[in-house]
Amino acid sequence: MSWKKVLIVVVVLLGCLAGIYIYVSAQELEEVEVVYTVDGDTLVVRKGEEQFTVRLIGVDTPESKNCAINECTIEGENAAEYTKEYFQDIKIVYLEYDRGRYDKYGRTLAYVWLRNDANTRSFTDFRKYCYNAIVLENTSCVAKYYSPNGKHRKWLEDIEQLKNAHYNTVKPSLTDGFQAL
Repeated sequence: MSWKKVLIVVVVLLGCLAGIYIYVSAQELEEVEVVYTVDGDTLVVRKGEEQFTVRLIGVDTPESKNCAINECTIEGENAAEYTKEYFQDIKIVYLEYDRGRYDKYGRTLAYVWLRNDANTRSFTDFRKYCYNAIVLENTSCVAKYYSPNGKHRKWLEDIEQLKNAHYNTVKPSLTDGFQAL
């Protein structure tokens, strides 16, 4: 094959790769400002003059506020504190929507991304840059599917399985620390 043909093949391949990269990288993410956190899975954000509540899609943290007796838990308080501390220095986030945009309470449903250049089609980026995955992995949060929002359902279930597998491998035995008589 002549060097001209090789050059043409290389240029065509690079063009194809660039097109694929642009397609994968092109996100339909909406930039918003974090105003404050409500609890472990709910934020209040602002876009321009509009302020609205965002409920994280696909995850559910235990309750921590406005609960009937026995509904509020220390795990819920821990998740709420984790989210509050996490967003203490993060003011800009990026919302990715799924099929259903609002819940029955009028809250906006979204995946909350920490970077607008993250690849929303990459499990690695999802774990690193999507707060829904981060709170699931680091608190008593559980993956929870609410139809019709299942774009990242499988990944959230995978993260929950990984978390549970890790927990089960490091969980102390009931007999740890006891000596046989």
